[in-house]
Amino acid sequence: MKTVFVAMSADIFHTGHLNIIKVARELGDVIVGLGTDEISAQYKQMAFMSYEQRKAILENIKGVTRVIPQPTLDLVPNLRALKPDFVVHGDDWKTGLLRETRQGVIDVLQEWGGQLIEPAYTSGISSTNLRAALNSATNSPEYRSRQLHRLFTFKPFVRMIEVHNGLSAAVAENTNVSINKKVAEFDALWLGAESEALMAL
Repeated sequence: MKTVFVAMSADIFHTGHLNIIKVARELGDVIVGLGTDEISAQYKQMAFMSYEQRKAILENIKGVTRVIPQPTLDLVPNLRALKPDFVVHGDDWKTGLLRETRQGVIDVLQEWGGQLIEPAYTSGISSTNLRAALNSATNSPEYRSRQLHRLFTFKPFVRMIEVHNGLSAAVAENTNVSINKKVAEFDALWLGAESEALMAL
């Protein structure tokens, strides 16, 4: 049986993820490289669900044979260890931050004749939009405080900025830059000297 590698964070599992797995399972045994809590916190924003929770969901998806940790944006170490016949990833990584990751996959697959399969990106749904909807439902200080404590666990340092009003908070929350192939953004906003830290989720 041929082996197929799929990398994802799958924090908010949706039909786009399912479509990728459907394509992958038609090709062989599916191994999912699941982004760890650490890489999720550094690359995107802190995941709503822990690695173990996301792993449990994926292990129960039809066609997924195994779930392994994906601790970096660089897929090459896992690919060299597994030498899959196929790697399946949506075509949305042809531009943007992950384009270098994609090129690394193409290059390493040539070492054993593997093939990259890129199904069309599923339009109309994204983790970003789902996260925005969830944020409106998880806007309590208690929830944000728990997320802040998780960030302290999984990041070497946490980026915080003091804001003075709603406008400066909106600017800070939506500010990000690409540094060394990672997205850098503020993890938390501090509003006033006596206020709680408000997570910029």
